[in-house]
Amino acid sequence: MTILLAFLSARAVQSQEREEVYETGKMIFNTQCGTCHSVHKEMLGPMLASITQKHSEQWLIAFITNSQEVILSGDEYARHLFEEYNRTVMPSFDELSKQEIRAILYYLKEESEKPTGDWPTFADIEMNYSDNNISRGEQLFNGSCAICHFIGKDGEGPSLGSVTKRLPRPWLKRFIRNSQEVIKSGDPYAVRLFKNYDMQVMPPFDFLDDKDIDIILDYIEYQSASPPPVAGVNGRKTEAVMEVQQFDIDNKSMKKSNKMTFTIASMLLLLAGAVLHVFLMVKLFRYLLNRKKS
Repeated sequence: MTILLAFLSARAVQSQEREEVYETGKMIFNTQCGTCHSVHKEMLGPMLASITQKHSEQWLIAFITNSQEVILSGDEYARHLFEEYNRTVMPSFDELSKQEIRAILYYLKEESEKPTGDWPTFADIEMNYSDNNISRGEQLFNGSCAICHFIGKDGEGPSLGSVTKRLPRPWLKRFIRNSQEVIKSGDPYAVRLFKNYDMQVMPPFDFLDDKDIDIILDYIEYQSASPPPVAGVNGRKTEAVMEVQQFDIDNKSMKKSNKMTFTIASMLLLLAGAVLHVFLMVKLFRYLLNRKKS
């Protein structure tokens, strides 16, 4: 009984610690990253859903600390991202400790897997392709991709948000047609995805022609996007971030209350176990004492 109570108490402490790391990461993300990034929507920078599955912790810490160093090192992924976002320089965050960045990454991982709240969608985004293409892209995506992938969160496979900005279309077409060929070629990005998603084999889609794949990618691009932000990296926050922050404020007190209730319940359970243990020991002592007297 005592061992069980100790185990339950340890689990409660671990759960509380994870919750604290999550809340810390969320707070830092909202204050430091939320002007340019969202987990579930593309803003000034790419959507960040599933990002911890797409890169190593070491790469992400280096990029967050100083993205320009990674870009200037010749990293192909970082250079492509830089070009796709019009060479917008992401500010360095070298004032953040590794522990703080790990808290951000933990928040991104949890939020990618279990999104909190309803995230805003924008039906009035103006794009450069026709509604017919979007409708066709949705049909193709739902028929070929949606069983394993979401655009704004993790699924059986990674989130596909902002994928057209992350990787060149020729690479994406090769991967969609036959992911195993790309993986077996030793491509580091493809290999990492394969390993991080339990080595699940994505079926080949070699029956799709270039036009169909382009329409799917256009649809993903459309669904990833958000309204154009205010000019300037430090400009006024977009609607999406403001809605997220309002959601955070509304739920903050409830989360704190739940956490406090859970902690108190765990402590009471542990205390009850200790009292029961003492009671049984006293009873055993009295029994032995009476037996000795008799």
